[in-house]
Amino acid sequence: MDVSGAAISLAGASGKGKTLAARAALSIYGNPDQLFQSADATRNSTDVHLGTLHSVPYLMDEITSMSDKAIGDLLYKIANGRGKDTLQRNRAWSTGGSWRLVAFLTTNSPIMEASQSHLTEAQRNRAIELIVDQAVPAQQATDLYKATGQNYGVAGEVYMQYLIQHRGTCRDLAHRAVEQVKGAFEGQDAQRFGIWALAAALAGGMIAKKLGLIPFSPWKVIESVVPTLQVQGEQTQTPEQQFLDVLREWLTSESDHVCVCTNGRMGFVDDPVARRDGEDLYIHSTRFKQELRDRNVSLAVVRKLIAENAETGIKVRLSQGTPPVSALRLPASMVYNE
Repeated sequence: MDVSGAAISLAGASGKGKTLAARAALSIYGNPDQLFQSADATRNSTDVHLGTLHSVPYLMDEITSMSDKAIGDLLYKIANGRGKDTLQRNRAWSTGGSWRLVAFLTTNSPIMEASQSHLTEAQRNRAIELIVDQAVPAQQATDLYKATGQNYGVAGEVYMQYLIQHRGTCRDLAHRAVEQVKGAFEGQDAQRFGIWALAAALAGGMIAKKLGLIPFSPWKVIESVVPTLQVQGEQTQTPEQQFLDVLREWLTSESDHVCVCTNGRMGFVDDPVARRDGEDLYIHSTRFKQELRDRNVSLAVVRKLIAENAETGIKVRLSQGTPPVSALRLPASMVYNE
C-alpha cells in the first residue's frame, strides 16, 4: 500500500493506562523514555525525532493541550513519511528525514470530536482512535511499568533478527496481512491508513507469535478493532456532504444577512450574503468561497456537484438597493428541507 505512516490515538480520562500501553509498545525496541515526545515539542524536533526512529513506533504523549490545527498537521506529517527540506544559512540544502512507522498519540479528549472546520476528513482518515474507558488494575500497571523499564529492547532484538534473516517471508506475510484486513472493510478506501496500521500490527503479531514473544492470537486483537474503524469510516463525510453542511451552517449563522423574496418582491437586508427567491438560492460567491477556505473545504473537489446542480458566475442583486455581485445559483431544496 502507498502509505508511509498512520496514527493510533488512545483517548480517555487520565489514569486509564493510555500512556502505559503506548510505553509498553515502545519498550519492544528500546528505552521508552527516549522514544516519545511531549506535546510541547517543536515541529523541527518532531521531524528530527521521526526521522531518527525511521521504522520504530513513535509516541507523542498528552496532546490534549494542542490545537485541532496542530493535531491535523501532525497527522499529515506522520502519514506523509517525510520531513521538510530546509535551506541552511550557508545556503546548503538540508534534506528532511524520512520514516515509515505507526505513531501513538494519547489524549483526554477524542480527536475525532474536533470540529470539521479544524480537523478535516482527510486528516481524520490518517488515524485510528481507540477509546480507553477501562483502567488497568493498579498492581498490574505497576508491574508493567517496571517491566518496560527493566526489559526494554529484549523482544525487539529477537524480532529484528528474524526480519533480517527472513526478508522475503516477512514481505509476503505483510502482503497477506493487508489482504486479510482489507477483507473486513469491504473496500472502504478512505480507511487505507487504518488498514495499513492494522495490517502492520497483524503481520508483526504473527511473527511475534511464531517466535514465542506473545501467547495470544494477533488476529483476535485486530478483529476487536475492526468495528471501531468501520464506524469511523461510516461517519466519514464525502466532499459533497461537507460542502452542503458548511453551506447550511453558514446560512444559519448569517440568517440576518439572507434576503428572502416574498411574492416575487425583493426585500432589504444589510450586507447580504445570499438571496432566496422561490425555488432558487443565490449565494455570494466571494464570501462563500472564503468560508469554504476557512473551513478547509475546496471547491475543486465538489466541481461535479456544482456542475450538475448549480449555475456559476452570474451577476445578481442579493438585496434591494445593493449592487450586483458574482453569485452561485443553487436549488433551494438542496439546502432547505421544508
